[in-house]
Amino acid sequence: MKKTYAIILAAAALAACNPQPKDVTKIYGVAPAGLDEIEMFYEDVDSLIIAEDGKFYLELPTNVARLVTFEAGPGSVEVIPDGTVLDVVLADSSYANSRRPEISVQERLNAFVDRVMESADRPFEETKKIALETINAEKSNAIGALAFQTIYPYLTEEEAGQALRTLSPAVRKSGTVAVIEKLYNARQETSPGRPYRDFSVRTVSSFDYGVPVYSRVRLSDFVGRGNFTLLFLWNARDQASLSQIPFIKDTYDSFKSKGLDVVSVSLYDADPPYDALYVAQAYGMDWVALNGAEDTVADLYGVLALPLVIYLDPQGNIIDRDVYGEDIKSAAQYYFEQMEQAAQRR
Repeated sequence: MKKTYAIILAAAALAACNPQPKDVTKIYGVAPAGLDEIEMFYEDVDSLIIAEDGKFYLELPTNVARLVTFEAGPGSVEVIPDGTVLDVVLADSSYANSRRPEISVQERLNAFVDRVMESADRPFEETKKIALETINAEKSNAIGALAFQTIYPYLTEEEAGQALRTLSPAVRKSGTVAVIEKLYNARQETSPGRPYRDFSVRTVSSFDYGVPVYSRVRLSDFVGRGNFTLLFLWNARDQASLSQIPFIKDTYDSFKSKGLDVVSVSLYDADPPYDALYVAQAYGMDWVALNGAEDTVADLYGVLALPLVIYLDPQGNIIDRDVYGEDIKSAAQYYFEQMEQAAQRR
């Protein structure tokens, strides 16, 4: 009996010395002064928490691949349900700390954020290095996800692919990372050498006594028919999109007689798409100018930001993408020179 009792005491002492995360994360929170509503959201979940006497309490299933955001008034903080007890304070300077920092993923998240903030005034390459190191070290939790989201816009396609492959499957399926990977895969499927992806658009083709007349057309109605095609995805209220139209107009005027077609597709329009129609007329977009495209068009081509310029060969294969400014005309010049040289060799 004494021996059994000693074993139990030893096991209890060992457990005390080697604490493990729990299946449930307990969160004790303090709301900003005068506010009693706290918004909690992650992925597709958006919940309202009511504080009593400025405090709130909840329990979340432990999931270190999940990043949960709490917001109330000026306060906002990101929390990882890591199986420890967390203290969350929402204020001008919000924070979330663990009562067991030695085993807490939340505390490692805090350290990562501090490192990134400290590097803000240093060369950007230092921040990039910190983020890439963190992706490798924290690939199985939300810290790796946050590091990836922080640095993703500044990565090459090769670097982005390597970072995604480093992250664990659970992290890649969660939240923003899943969306980014979907767009990344779409860009790989629409990279040079790949065939174009077809889509349909319900576009305003004319007006009948002031009433818009819609028609359903497909991209395949205009591409892969023996001419080079410049595909322009844009938005009528986006200044970056508007800045590219003069370059496209100049290129089209220079090469349409040689066999260059332009198909512009405006996205995120109101219905009817008066802005897109006005811009098309004001800028002299005398090519196939479609409007009213749905979000699925952006998803098909992995659009992170508008505008997007893509060149298609006479068979409808993608030969270049992300071409902007003066490079638009230079690219067309190169394609037609190559075509003429090939014709001379035959």
